[in-house]
Amino acid sequence: MAKLAINLTDLDRLEPTFRQKMLGRKLDLSRVVKVNNRGLIEPGVVFTCPILEAALICDIIRNNDRLCGDPPTRAYIFRQDWKRLRDTDVLTQVHEGKANLAPAIFTDAEIIIAPPIVQAPKRLAFGKRL
Repeated sequence: MAKLAINLTDLDRLEPTFRQKMLGRKLDLSRVVKVNNRGLIEPGVVFTCPILEAALICDIIRNNDRLCGDPPTRAYIFRQDWKRLRDTDVLTQVHEGKANLAPAIFTDAEIIIAPPIVQAPKRLAFGKRL
């Protein structure tokens, strides 16, 4: 089963409140993994939440980076060893209103194991749909 991690030093670019709300209780900060990326050792922290949730978080953060003109936050995938994802990789896709793992990145077995997440309504007001 695949695992995802995000680069520890890149997280400093996120606004602290956003970082806390997006990543709070979803990373194992007690264990930093070392990813060898073309001879450079990069520090990553592993997601503890379900793989689909981790993939969505990575996509949101990396898309925000792109919109700001920054290089996307480095993310890593573990199968037999840690491998850095390409800056252009998108980890999720929406199909029939549900978020799923992208088949270009994840195997069929990993996609079947991860239950889809229903897309949120466009607007919420005090917990009610509008």
